[in-house]
Amino acid sequence: MEEIENYIPEEEYPVKKEVKKIDSFTVIVVILLSIILFILIFSLISYFTSINRPKEKNENIKPTITIIKPSPTLVIKPSSWATDSAILKLEEKINSQGESLNSIDLNETVLTFPSLDFNINFEKK
Repeated sequence: MEEIENYIPEEEYPVKKEVKKIDSFTVIVVILLSIILFILIFSLISYFTSINRPKEKNENIKPTITIIKPSPTLVIKPSSWATDSAILKLEEKINSQGESLNSIDLNETVLTFPSLDFNINFEKK
């Protein structure tokens, strides 16, 4: 019964609008044209703003001169350890040991690698 009460004849159906599908070529062309238009508008705006900007003359520009003053040297009083005789002797010993270590010849000709050329076979006998 409910179907009969809610029945609408075919002539009175609401009109369905057909949606046209846009092909991919058209979409690509529209995107490219919009990008080109955006670049064109941006370049025109930048061109006209650069025309109206006042140009500075290079003749009026003078470099600023900065005078660099050296920092004052501080006179530091040496500590009591720097003039102590025991510390000075220890420093002299350390320097002499460093000189003797630098003069050692580390190339020993007596120490050569042993011959590692062994005749090894992995075949079954």
